[in-house]
Amino acid sequence: MMRSGGFRLRRFIGWCLICFWPFVLLAQSTQGDTISKTTKVWPSLPNSHGVFLVPTGLGLEKGDFSYQNFTLFLHQIQYGASDEFSIGLTFEWLTLLAAIDSMRPYSPAFSLNPKVSIPIGKDEWHLGLGALFMEIPDTDVFMDLGFVLGTLTYGKQDRNISMGIGFGLIEGGFSVQPILLFSAQYRISRRWAFVTENGWIPNPFFGFSNTGIRLLGKRIHWDVGLTAVGVSGEMAQQLPMLGLILPFGR
Repeated sequence: MMRSGGFRLRRFIGWCLICFWPFVLLAQSTQGDTISKTTKVWPSLPNSHGVFLVPTGLGLEKGDFSYQNFTLFLHQIQYGASDEFSIGLTFEWLTLLAAIDSMRPYSPAFSLNPKVSIPIGKDEWHLGLGALFMEIPDTDVFMDLGFVLGTLTYGKQDRNISMGIGFGLIEGGFSVQPILLFSAQYRISRRWAFVTENGWIPNPFFGFSNTGIRLLGKRIHWDVGLTAVGVSGEMAQQLPMLGLILPFGR
């Protein structure tokens, strides 16, 4: 049964990629290449300040702005207020569909994500200190759930690894269970990059992983990969991951 379920999952992912790929090729053909034809200088990876949902120690430059879509349902906006400080907004729209269906006044879940990025050494080490304050629909207290995070990143913007630790905030109190984070971004070529982010809560063991390939365009960058979520002793749930990034300069 597990083998049959795995086959169905691979077939589903395959059909998603087949259906999605023509749109990727169309975007690439209309947007052009990320690399100048006259130089060999590669621009920085988009979203080097984060991977998908997990932040890195790197920050945005002052005035930079980016939009990211994750699995079609989550939207993230990031703005560099300075070279050391950025602020983000993450929101979803599924609850709005639920409101239309049930005729109840739902509001979408969202979170605010401030972060300070501190370069260490010769710009190869960066320390990111941030927080995430969440608003969940149908709760009595405004933004009563969140996280505080610390992330250490080593490497350049196009090739880096990050390790972090975070603690939950529930009604003003800290959770005793840490959240362990690991992420990496590796530029394979001028148009392709490998990206992964992973998180664990030790006890009870809970983990997630978002891993994929980033296809780099001139203005629009596409993500194709796999999301896995699981609890110790149970089979991990896996879903295809599709997304895009649209950065804006100063």
